Amino acid sequence: MAILYNKIPRKNIKDKSVKYYVTPKTIKLLTLREIATRVAKNTTMSPQEVELVLNSFVDEMQRTLLDSYSVRLGDWASFHITATSAGSADAKTCTPDLVKKVNVRVDFTKEFREKMQHAEWVPAQDVHTTDTK
Repeated sequence: MAILYNKIPRKNIKDKSVKYYVTPKTIKLLTLREIATRVAKNTTMSPQEVELVLNSFVDEMQRTLLDSYSVRLGDWASFHITATSAGSADAKTCTPDLVKKVNVRVDFTKEFREKMQHAEWVPAQDVHTTDTK
């Protein structure tokens, strides 16, 4: 496992200097079906059964978050709802109509963040990125 990256030049608009920055490269977006096929290889379940479980999980996550619960997924991450709203002069006029945007926030655990900090980085041009898994 390694994180692929590209070196991207960016120009400073003030002094016109150019610096290169490491930018993670995504090989492709995997669908839930493709993830199910990968997970099924490590279980006694068929890809269709895993996909059914994952779809049920996604449905339940959405329902749970919409019911004002937060969700913790083991040693990986927790999810909760956040909102951006306009301010109100008093509590009486502070209503949900003032909500401008609703988001789902993901807070990764310390253990997962540490794994990401110690990940191997490989230049994307050094790797043949055809998906073979």
